[in-house]
Amino acid sequence: MSVYEEHELKKIYVNSQVDRFYDGRRVLLKEMIRELYISDRDIILGLKLDHLDRAFSKYRVAREKTCIENPKQYFKACILSAIKEIWLDDD
Repeated sequence: MSVYEEHELKKIYVNSQVDRFYDGRRVLLKEMIRELYISDRDIILGLKLDHLDRAFSKYRVAREKTCIENPKQYFKACILSAIKEIWLDDD
């Protein structure tokens, strides 16, 4: 990753307030955000704390209803979905 990309990624971490999460979650979230940055840069650039909260909520609901085969991939999909759908929560 280039210096610019690393800087941009750190900016995403700050904007999404990922450091508010506990150690285990924080490390995994940063890893997933990095992977999403590589694969879905345009979408992940807008990541905010509200999106992560919505993603966790979506994941919890899905986990109660079904067995999730690949939790990491599913949660990454929840993050992307949360970014795209956050306007649904607006009044």
